[in-house]
Amino acid sequence: MMRHRPTERKAVIALLEREWDDVADLAEALLDELMELKWGRGGWIIVHREDSATSPAYFAYGPYDTRNQAVKDIGKRIIATRANARAMPLRVCNLDTMSNDDDTLSLLFEEEGDV
Repeated sequence: MMRHRPTERKAVIALLEREWDDVADLAEALLDELMELKWGRGGWIIVHREDSATSPAYFAYGPYDTRNQAVKDIGKRIIATRANARAMPLRVCNLDTMSNDDDTLSLLFEEEGDV
C-alpha cells in the first residue's frame, strides 16, 4: 500500500474544507484528486499472467511504494494457479507511462499453486 505524504493530506483536507452543494460532487473531486496525487508521483504494480488453453488472463495488483514491496507479494497475495504463470513488476512513472526497470522480463512462480 502506498503511504500518504503530508502534501497529499493537505490537498485532501483543502477539498474537505470547501463548501459543497452536493456530496456526490465532493466524492468525485476527492477520487479525482487521489488518482492524480498517487499515480502522479509514480509507484509499482505487479502484472500477473495466467496462461490458459482458451486465452491468457492478466491481473494487476498494487499500487506499491517500492519494487521490493511489490515483489514480496508474489507468492503471498499473488498466487499462481497454473505452472506457467508469470508475474512482472512494472514501474508506474506517472499517469501516462510505465516502465520495466528490471532486466528480467518476468518472475516465475516456484510451482503451481505457490502461495
